[in-house]
Amino acid sequence: TNLDYMFESCEDLINIDMSDVETSNITSMIYTFTGCKKMEKINLTSLNTTSVKLMDFLFAGCNNLIDINDSIFQ
Repeated sequence: TNLDYMFESCEDLINIDMSDVETSNITSMIYTFTGCKKMEKINLTSLNTTSVKLMDFLFAGCNNLIDINDSIFQ
């Protein structure tokens, strides 16, 4: 199961809240938000990434991203 390319090139996406998304079985998130040029804020607070093995280029091209809850990476 993966979220690969899920929001890729969603250029008008500004804010996203994924705090209630069930992700315990997700193994790959490559390019999930790549190219979301206008995205400024993302809430990943309760994202379960314990099974994720790949996150390559997760936020590539998200040049306006200024607020990210990065607790999933700790």
